Amino acid sequence: MTMTNIKIKASMHYLKTVLDQNPEFIPSLILFCIGTIFKFLNLSFSYVFFVLSVLVCGFNVFVSGLRSATKLKFSEKTLITIASVGSVIINESFEAFLILVFFRIGESLEKIAKSKSKEDINKISKILPDTAHLFSNGTEKEITATKLNPGDIFIVYPFEKIPCDGTIIEGKTYLNLNAITGESLPVLAGVGSKVLSGSINTNSTIKIKTEKIAKESAAGRILRLIENGIKNKAKTETYINKFSRKYTLFVILTSVILFFVFLYIFGFNNFNKVLKKSLAFMVTSCPCSIVISVPLTFFYGIGKSANLKILFKGSKYLEALSRINTVFLDKTGTLTKGNLEIEKIYSFNKNFSNEDVLNICANSEIYSVHPIAKALEKKSNLEDFSKVKNIEEFPGFGVKAIMDSKEILCGNLKLLKENGVYIENTMPKNLMLYLAVEKVLVGGISFSDYLNEKSKETIKKLKNMGIKSVILSGDKTKITKEIANNCGISEFYSNLLPEDKLNILNKFKAKNLTTAFIGDGINDAPSLASADCGIAIGIRNSVVTESAGVVFLNNDISLLPKAIEISKKVMKTVKFNIFFSILVKMLVLSLAAFLTIPTYLAIFADVGVTLISIRNAISIKL
Repeated sequence: MTMTNIKIKASMHYLKTVLDQNPEFIPSLILFCIGTIFKFLNLSFSYVFFVLSVLVCGFNVFVSGLRSATKLKFSEKTLITIASVGSVIINESFEAFLILVFFRIGESLEKIAKSKSKEDINKISKILPDTAHLFSNGTEKEITATKLNPGDIFIVYPFEKIPCDGTIIEGKTYLNLNAITGESLPVLAGVGSKVLSGSINTNSTIKIKTEKIAKESAAGRILRLIENGIKNKAKTETYINKFSRKYTLFVILTSVILFFVFLYIFGFNNFNKVLKKSLAFMVTSCPCSIVISVPLTFFYGIGKSANLKILFKGSKYLEALSRINTVFLDKTGTLTKGNLEIEKIYSFNKNFSNEDVLNICANSEIYSVHPIAKALEKKSNLEDFSKVKNIEEFPGFGVKAIMDSKEILCGNLKLLKENGVYIENTMPKNLMLYLAVEKVLVGGISFSDYLNEKSKETIKKLKNMGIKSVILSGDKTKITKEIANNCGISEFYSNLLPEDKLNILNKFKAKNLTTAFIGDGINDAPSLASADCGIAIGIRNSVVTESAGVVFLNNDISLLPKAIEISKKVMKTVKFNIFFSILVKMLVLSLAAFLTIPTYLAIFADVGVTLISIRNAISIKL
């Protein structure tokens, strides 16, 4: 099929859609054609058919416009109603018909554009199944997925989606996590494996114990992010919406004033000419092109981004990201792979073996979502975790717990020192995790992590965009410096607690720098919330995703330059559409001030510019 044929087919599709959305077009056009023929034959009642064609074509517009006017909430439909009726009064039914047809076409194209954007969002919105197979008392029952409660056991058959986060208690299978985490290859999961809602079971039947209800599970959080994203408007969009309400009333009042001024200047004998001038001013000044194109451009950008696994929680974050000049990055799990591996276990007390040190640390960190906890879980025996009680987590430090009536401290050097544990200077320098029992140091563990192969290229792209990168890490200076050097980052801060990261971020903001922070841990939440635009990598942690304004469904830092590029293109289009609309309207209004311009020129300044702006919005290449 040639490109010409494709364009013809697309045009026919749009035409069919416009006619489907506006079934009154055909009868109104028939009435208009009859009126034109009768007028050509000099039949006096041709005027009746013109009026009928306008009424049929604009009935819904008139009803909506008048309803708004009676409530003193003037809209663009109020302007179109006044302009159409005014044109009919001065026997310009053809122009009234054109005003209505082009306005309705503009409305239809806006709906088509929004529908296309919604399709991208709906693809992600379908990640949750509607039903679940509840297994209770040896029997299976199909229920609505939202009725599953923590502790319930449900069955997932091959090729079905998992409705809630939980733990596999029976069976072994491969899970497709692409819709949730973006992982391209199926992941093996068996008894004891944690699973996320929205994952697809690709192999064997499994039984899962529910841990979180559907709306609080991974897929549920994604859906909530999408819903909130549509509600949170950018400053530009919010201003345009507020401005349009007052501006519409201003246009109506100004048109009325101009009508009487022109009537005084040109005299009552030129009533039709004066009314035509006023109507041309009213139609030209209609804010449709801006009011429609600005929200549509943001909506289109958010929809297309969602298709790329980039969730903007509202147009205000898309606008903020377009202005950033400094990006702060967490190290572990952001620049590095975050898959920590135990490098070496140390025992400093003869009563504790290396295995004891590992198991006590793992059981103490059982509820933590930090990468260190995940590394401990892989290598340890978690069967005795019930012995660990009163676990208290201190983000950025570690945990405190009770085991066999003894106080356990498991965390970094600061945690132990602040709790009165004596640490000799001869301790290995590579230790990341220390273990103390009853204020006595008994062991430690060192870990290794590896640089994400995409980090270096990502930082290079940011630099080419003129954006400065800064590392904020809670890790040791030596390790942080090594990662910074490998990535090509000149400025970094290490040994930081969550409040330290926040303080550094705020110091940069005080210099009038526009900041973004990207991270994936609970200790990053304060900085994510404080930055002009917080970016969360992954959705495993609800605290992190709630604190951020942008969420990458994939644990992929390379999405950062793409997200910034999208935001800049969207804002560029928004600004161009506003500038272009105002420019054309000013030119036509200048002509209208000195000449009696045809109404179709005023229609172009309104509807024509609106159509061009809509096309600009949906033509952004992302």
